[in-house]
Amino acid sequence: MRRFRFLINLSILPLCLSSCGANPNNPHITKNGNLTYLSEITEENAYFNGSFEYVSQMIDSEDYFIFYLTSSECSHCVEFKNKMLDYVKETKASVIKMDIIKYNDDDTIGYTADFEKFYKTYGDYFFINGEVLTPQVYIAHGKNVATKVPSSRYSTSSMFKGAMNDYVYLDNVMTFSKASSYNEFIKNNKEVMTILLKREYLGSNDIYKYAIKDLIHVSKTQVALVEIDEFNETEFCELFKLESITSPLGYYQNGEEKENYTFTTNINEGKAFLNKYLK
Repeated sequence: MRRFRFLINLSILPLCLSSCGANPNNPHITKNGNLTYLSEITEENAYFNGSFEYVSQMIDSEDYFIFYLTSSECSHCVEFKNKMLDYVKETKASVIKMDIIKYNDDDTIGYTADFEKFYKTYGDYFFINGEVLTPQVYIAHGKNVATKVPSSRYSTSSMFKGAMNDYVYLDNVMTFSKASSYNEFIKNNKEVMTILLKREYLGSNDIYKYAIKDLIHVSKTQVALVEIDEFNETEFCELFKLESITSPLGYYQNGEEKENYTFTTNINEGKAFLNKYLK
């Protein structure tokens, strides 16, 4: 088994943190719509599950995303987890979390299958000299690590929030994976553009990449990005009265005004649908 070091430098550097919001020119990150109407945000529900498949699909989409790598056997990870949780509670930022450690049936410690596949596939892009340091927060963009938030900025919750404000901008896109949360969002917002996206379906990520993502991330109109997977496809198909979800779908509603659109490889037509409604 490959050995990894779980060490991190938590030395505090003098920093001048701005109290103002993030710069809109920073990488645009979605908010976690599943958290909007929860009575309590906890370690168990605060994050999107960082399975290898989901992280790989996000990398292929070339969207920006916050990727949180942690280890249950790292003392610094234990110290840091409440700071990350405080950030999510306050901002509702979408964060994809991957834990690299698992306990085997014989109580020995090993590496999760998701992390093993991630390291094998993307190790050269995310880790310097193959060395894994946890906790680590990446602002990822394709196979390029746009930013690794310096560990010196993890020292307090306010320092970490200030750091994240320096690195990302939370836009008007709300990401959903649960039909119950999506329904609450729709009930509480008159005008919404909904995008149903099954990233694993052949060609969907390319359509999203070239026809959808750049337009929705700068929109002032509320956008609901519904991530379809094997666990929620049935309930969303029932909700939208669909037999299956293959190509990305767009649903615009503003009170009684409604229009649906199926995105295809005709990129210009897809952009025209979005431009018709997005402000």
